[in-house]
Amino acid sequence: MLSRLIWTLKALVRRDWKTAREAMISGMAPLFLHNKYLVLDDITNGLFSWKLPAGDYLEFGVYRGRSFISAYKLTTAKNLNMHYYAFDSFEGLPDFQDLDKVYENFESGQYACSQDEFSNILADAGVDQKQVTLVPGFFDVSLTSDTVKALPIKRAAIAWVDCDLYLSTVPVLEYLTPLLTTGSFLVFDDWYSFGGDPKAGELAATNDWLEKNPDISLLEYRKFGVSGMVFLVQRT
Repeated sequence: MLSRLIWTLKALVRRDWKTAREAMISGMAPLFLHNKYLVLDDITNGLFSWKLPAGDYLEFGVYRGRSFISAYKLTTAKNLNMHYYAFDSFEGLPDFQDLDKVYENFESGQYACSQDEFSNILADAGVDQKQVTLVPGFFDVSLTSDTVKALPIKRAAIAWVDCDLYLSTVPVLEYLTPLLTTGSFLVFDDWYSFGGDPKAGELAATNDWLEKNPDISLLEYRKFGVSGMVFLVQRT
């Protein structure tokens, strides 16, 4: 708690008054102190300070919207003009296959939150849903070339990957490949969920993806929470 308070004070020192005041007034104080909010504060400060190319916010696996709402609050407070895409089955985790079967950290259907419930949570948090697009479906079905063509995304400024499983992360990274450029932030919420096993989860899927795409490299930006990792994308 002390470390979170220190981070909050640092945010206030940076004079992010609008976000701090909005968080307190809207009852978002717990969100304001959460590690996902804090890491997104760093990321959005980077986008603002470094004048990186414009892009959108894409989140894969939104559950009840804590990181999604955090991203919205911070980017709008810093006048970062972007659209917000929420990709989720809205039915929880899929059935386990292959590499994911041997682990007991997760179970099918876990993290289910219906589309209507998610939209209501966003509304209660004051998110302008005209700036939000929901993309429902399990990723191996929803993230197709047709999806790429249908959504007007030219670049991902921030891609937040909260897929937990290898099975779910593979299609996400394939989908993101043309949307990531040098300076894009690629965030993995569950990078260490399997104890850092390079043959499991998001870490394994990323290793396979990087091997297939040698023009992409990831520069470690910072760790967060128990399992999270943020990278800056580099492309040659």
